[in-house]
Amino acid sequence: MSNSYNNNKVAEWAALVGASLPDPRPDEHDFETADGTR
Repeated sequence: MSNSYNNNKVAEWAALVGASLPDPRPDEHDFETADGTR
């Protein structure tokens, strides 16, 4: 319903994916970290 709810879900998904999968190519992973993690 709220946009922040969706953003929270996306953040959780990104965190899970980042923790579960290795990133041999940080260039492609950049779109996920562009959030403000870097």
